Amino acid sequence: MKINPVLRKELKLTVRSFRTALMVMIYTAAVAFVTMAMFYGTSFTGRGRGVNLQNYIYIYIAIACLESGLLLFIVPSLTASTISGERERQTLDILLSTKLSPFSIILGKLMASLSKVILLIISTIPMFSIIFIYGGVSIGDVLKIVSFLIVTTIFVGSIGVLISTFFKSTKGSTAMTYALVFFIVLGTLIIAAVYISYIFSTTMSNKSPEIPFWLYINPAIGFLSILYNQVGDLPFILGATNGLIGIKNAWIYNIIVQGVLSVVFLYLASIRLNPLNSKRFIGKNIKNVENSDIYNKKEKLNKFNSRRSKNE
Repeated sequence: MKINPVLRKELKLTVRSFRTALMVMIYTAAVAFVTMAMFYGTSFTGRGRGVNLQNYIYIYIAIACLESGLLLFIVPSLTASTISGERERQTLDILLSTKLSPFSIILGKLMASLSKVILLIISTIPMFSIIFIYGGVSIGDVLKIVSFLIVTTIFVGSIGVLISTFFKSTKGSTAMTYALVFFIVLGTLIIAAVYISYIFSTTMSNKSPEIPFWLYINPAIGFLSILYNQVGDLPFILGATNGLIGIKNAWIYNIIVQGVLSVVFLYLASIRLNPLNSKRFIGKNIKNVENSDIYNKKEKLNKFNSRRSKNE
């Protein structure tokens, strides 16, 4: 099986490093601490009081919410430096001079960054098993929520990679990625809340509101839809979505939108990265793309490889 060269290099250099092991340990410890704290608080109540087994479902909801929240903080920091980091190290020209296509480079960088995140998700799956003691959640439900988290990770990661192609510094690309992700997650929810309040105030209708179409880009609506289908009405602030029309099937549309946008973002990132794309050289007084240093390096490397293959 042929592995993407960029992915293979990144896996050798980063995934096996002490930093990655430390990140997995801290992440797993944080999720385990919250899980055990909630389990202790639910199991040990005051004297003479029984234990409401329904409360254990809140542990499942808390673990899922904690993981999704942590991923939204971790993924942008890992993917926003994929291309801008190469620019800062002045290794981007060397990478572009290889036989790899821009899309292969983008895809390899994304897969290398997300491999660590997927490792974090898989490492915390045993935390969900504590719910199996009392029932209420099946293995299929856990796999469903984990699969959705992986899809969301790819979506957020593709945003980070695309933003990274527009910035020369990692700080700028990271800040812009976080801003865009939080607008998608929180900004669209705020706009939807204002819109629904306006509709209710003007129409004075008792009919349950429908999900605004722009919320299907928000991973939070798909996440809440899955939890709603698994545990019923959601508690606390999450219950704001209980009465929305279409909440049961919202996760399906959300996955489709995330998948399509992920492909589009990766394609745009590859176009932006392509050194033969003349749009990148507008305003640089380069009349012919073939005169660029990157193109010449790539041509020289291809000729060298062809001569070496003939000699062999």
